[in-house]
Amino acid sequence: MIVRQRHHELAVFAVGVAAVIFFPVAEKVGRRCRIPTKVLHQEYVYAMLYGVACGRRMLQLQRRQKEADIFAKGLLVVIHGFHYLTTSCASGVAARRTDSISADIFPSTYTGSMSALLPILDAALADTNARSGTWLACKPGCHQCCVGVFPISQRDGQTLREALAKADAATSERIRGRAVSARGRLVKDLPGDPVSGLLFTEPWQEEAFEDFANDEPCPVLDPATGTCELYAARPVPCRTFGPPVRDEDGHLTVCELCFIDAPAEEVVRCEMDQDWRALESEEIAVAEAQSGLHGPTLIAFALTQ
Repeated sequence: MIVRQRHHELAVFAVGVAAVIFFPVAEKVGRRCRIPTKVLHQEYVYAMLYGVACGRRMLQLQRRQKEADIFAKGLLVVIHGFHYLTTSCASGVAARRTDSISADIFPSTYTGSMSALLPILDAALADTNARSGTWLACKPGCHQCCVGVFPISQRDGQTLREALAKADAATSERIRGRAVSARGRLVKDLPGDPVSGLLFTEPWQEEAFEDFANDEPCPVLDPATGTCELYAARPVPCRTFGPPVRDEDGHLTVCELCFIDAPAEEVVRCEMDQDWRALESEEIAVAEAQSGLHGPTLIAFALTQ
């Protein structure tokens, strides 16, 4: 299994490298086929990002964590520059900010300030989704996991606020309105600090959270379509809900709508790689230092700070 996984990652890494080398040729072919430049760039960026994630994973398998982190962060900077150059040339605008370009070209990975975590997490998610196949029930409109509050990190809260600030006026107004209403409903019995929105400020509150606001819809959920209006900026718990993932106690958990009647060995086979957790912890620490808030919160509070 490990050998096959290494071969797969090597192949995808090669695709990412080839994407960089052969881009000029592909761009000429794309023009002849009348493929929009932005679409071509998006596909190339995806190939490169997946290549970065798999290259990092190969180094991790060799227990070279430091080199893996340097490799990923270094190449992400190169790809970020690629975004800037190609988009500026295509649009004739020479001075757009790099993070705005990234959000426009590849919204599922970049959601504001550049993060090394999201491309690696999304690559791990793509891998487990590919292995899971039809066992996964996740699709647009399926939003059972969007009802009932859940803790998010300060890093996730920061990412959501950045995305909300960049959303169009109508979307921003809808989300802010729902977030304010949700905060009003949640603040009275919040198992935490009702002013800052920090959860679990007292020892007994974690147990109380089990029965707290389980019918409260996420304020980012569009009730008309059943889809997330800030999908590209969705928190880590949202990204990882569905496929088999191990919790803090080491138990393999999965959405109740997925893997119905699946054999136990099939669930284990599709388990999500969580080597990115250490990087997530680093980014959480940075976000907490910047905000001055230390600990988890709720989406409604994160969006109404």
